[in-house]
Amino acid sequence: MRQRFLLSALFAVIAVILEARLNQFLGIGGGLLVAALVVPALFIDFLEIIFLTLAVLFFLNWQPAFSWDIFILGIFPLGVFWSKRLIRWKSWVIVPVAIFLGILVLYLIFERELLLSAPIIFARDVIIGLIFGFSEFAVLNKDSFTSI
Repeated sequence: MRQRFLLSALFAVIAVILEARLNQFLGIGGGLLVAALVVPALFIDFLEIIFLTLAVLFFLNWQPAFSWDIFILGIFPLGVFWSKRLIRWKSWVIVPVAIFLGILVLYLIFERELLLSAPIIFARDVIIGLIFGFSEFAVLNKDSFTSI
């Protein structure tokens, strides 16, 4: 379990760095972070997902001001963690659905005008999030971790 948490933390750091760069150059925001927080929710314990989510949120918003987008980004992995127990789907089905829904919720709440006027930006954000999410899923879903 500890290896999965460390790998999840590494993917979260990569996502924060890439998100800052992609947002600066392409105007993409949120997809990598949603993927970096949703996928570990399927593999690590509750306390580990809380710690990982709080660490990512702290790096995103280290100022003491409240932010709704940060709050929703932090709630979503916890929702995925609890919903995996209620919804008995395979993990590889939950990953794209959760990433898509997470990005869609962020766009509907905070970037509704952009979603309606330029849906290609939303699609690009979803595709990048899915690629990153499935890459993380492939690393965390190794059968070698079950014997450790």
